[in-house]
Amino acid sequence: MGTGARYVRMREMDLNGRQLVREHGWLPGVGLKATRRDAAWAFGVSGDIYDANLDYDGRLQNGVPFSTDTATTQGRITAEMSWQLTDTTALIGGIEYDGWRRHVLGRGSIAGVKERYSSWRLLAGASSTAWRSSSADFRLKGLMVLAGPEHLHAHFENQLYDDAVLTTKSAAGLRLDLTAYPRAFPHFSFGINVDWMRIRRSNDEILRKDGLPAGTVTQPQHERSAIGFHADYRF
Repeated sequence: MGTGARYVRMREMDLNGRQLVREHGWLPGVGLKATRRDAAWAFGVSGDIYDANLDYDGRLQNGVPFSTDTATTQGRITAEMSWQLTDTTALIGGIEYDGWRRHVLGRGSIAGVKERYSSWRLLAGASSTAWRSSSADFRLKGLMVLAGPEHLHAHFENQLYDDAVLTTKSAAGLRLDLTAYPRAFPHFSFGINVDWMRIRRSNDEILRKDGLPAGTVTQPQHERSAIGFHADYRF
């Protein structure tokens, strides 16, 4: 089991690559993992959840700058299988469910919006002992992340519009983790990780109010990135 914090950033871009929205800030969280080993094989199931408010810098529909906070929860459930290739290196494959909740808080006469994202991901990569010293072993893990389309449910506050459901395109990302295992504290480990993914724009969907068309809505192309720190205790 462990705890940690991530500095996360989300950027939405228009069709010309110009930034529309930027969210950023620290998310503290906790995680739990269980692993079963059998000779050269290992199977693990893990879950983590991170939650806090992020700074939101964007624009209204009329182009006027708008700043607020976004109440953010990010969670994952992951199943991984690894095969020990050598004494120091293992190949990894897995599947993951990613859930993401955003509540862009309203300010004054500006209504907020609540969004729920979910997607399934395939993981492939390797982990290896990067180096050893008299005080600790350092292990590097790298994963390619292939994500299915994100499913997005948007709820507009004050009944501004009817709820909308959107689906983005598939996505690809990269995940790296460097973990130290100190010899003086054999049950503890400490690490740093980097996570990045770009998700392509969804199709335009009809935006409705009281069941009648009121325009269109889309989820722009967006990037999710994070750098995190974690401390874990192994039973």
